Amino acid sequence: MIAAFGSTARAESGSAGSAGSAASEVEQAEPAYPPPPPVYEPQVVQPLPAPRPPRPPGPTGFERRQHVGAQIGGTGIFQIVYRVRVAGPFHLEVGGMGIHGANVSAGAVVGRPVGNRWFPYAGFGGGFMFGGTPKCDATKTDCPNERDESLPFLHARVGVGLALGAARRSLVSLDVGGWYGMHYVRETDPAGGKTEWSKRIAMPMAGLSYFFAIH
Repeated sequence: MIAAFGSTARAESGSAGSAGSAASEVEQAEPAYPPPPPVYEPQVVQPLPAPRPPRPPGPTGFERRQHVGAQIGGTGIFQIVYRVRVAGPFHLEVGGMGIHGANVSAGAVVGRPVGNRWFPYAGFGGGFMFGGTPKCDATKTDCPNERDESLPFLHARVGVGLALGAARRSLVSLDVGGWYGMHYVRETDPAGGKTEWSKRIAMPMAGLSYFFAIH
């Protein structure tokens, strides 16, 4: 009977040990999960302002019709010149300036842009220059001869222009050509005697000009 009780005790002990090891295995088998992430308040994103639409590019200097500038030689001694494109490569020009006299001109220019940079052209037209010495005081006895001059002429030239700037609105040009006309001179001496003479001229002429496209 004692033996049976010992056997029973051992059996219960063994069963208890088995239960404990099984429970330990169950506890160890459970995976360890990380703690849940913290919960943050959602951020409010301010909308960005709408981008400004890009400014449309304006017409280039070659696309604009009207130009103003200054010219030395070419069509006159020194002139302020207005040029307008009429159609295609055909342009009209008028210019003038007056200091001790005046010089005016009008004509046509034919030219097209090349490579959005160069402007080869040919021009022709007519001009008129006049001037003279101021009248001397009648009370003076050593007055020089009074002199009045005039020069109607035709002009022709060929040249090339270089457009400057990103919009090509500035145009610097150099040309060569010639004038053909009649030079009239009238002189009056202190005694009142008059002398008049004229001379036909044909002379080479070079010109330098600057134009700015305005419209």
